[in-house]
Amino acid sequence: YALSEDAVASDYIVSIYYESGASGSHADTSQVLMVKSLYQIINDEGDSVEKIEVVRPNATTVEYYSEEMGYFSSFNLKFGDLVKIEANSKNMVTGLTVFYRSGKDTLNTIDVGGTPSIETNLTVSYAISEGNCIFNSNSGMNSLAGSYMILGDVYHRYDAVMRLLPSYIDPKDYVEGTHTLYPFSMTGKSIVVCDLSEETITSGIAGDVKSYLEFGENCNKVFIQTYSGTVNCIYVFQD
Repeated sequence: YALSEDAVASDYIVSIYYESGASGSHADTSQVLMVKSLYQIINDEGDSVEKIEVVRPNATTVEYYSEEMGYFSSFNLKFGDLVKIEANSKNMVTGLTVFYRSGKDTLNTIDVGGTPSIETNLTVSYAISEGNCIFNSNSGMNSLAGSYMILGDVYHRYDAVMRLLPSYIDPKDYVEGTHTLYPFSMTGKSIVVCDLSEETITSGIAGDVKSYLEFGENCNKVFIQTYSGTVNCIYVFQD
């Protein structure tokens, strides 16, 4: 870029800085991220701020920063929590929503509008309520075409296909024909394995996923996010 009269670029904007306002609203396609760690740091201006380290669905790590001290701490975040984050071009966070608290059997209670959904119906709203394990945001679409999240226990796995039982149902209480198992293919998908006891997050494979039929109560809890029928992320939790 030059400022001379004959410089072609001088008549054009060569960069745009964009910063969104703080909000609890996120696009359906935005990634769900796993909290790895929180730090207190000193920024370039000499102020104390917080840094959050999160893991993406492809098992890579990214860091975000708060504009002021105490922002991330106010969410009571801990290792393994699942969040969506809004940030500007400098990775300064402008909005954060917690979708799942690690170790829990339900998705976090949040209010994003619409009518609270029913656990067994993926097509009713853009909201979840306490006790729900399924979050839907495409009203009127069938379950596989919809954009949704599901938290469940792996009831059965055959090769790269796992069948999830929503985790508000104890696997030992599963009754075929009464409860619904949701099949998901892990073929060609990144898998993130979170060991809550060791506090490690690693890249995994389908063979790492433990089912109830094979491992009993030691089966894995899994969080899935899909968009238009395509699996966008697979987070596997093990104690």
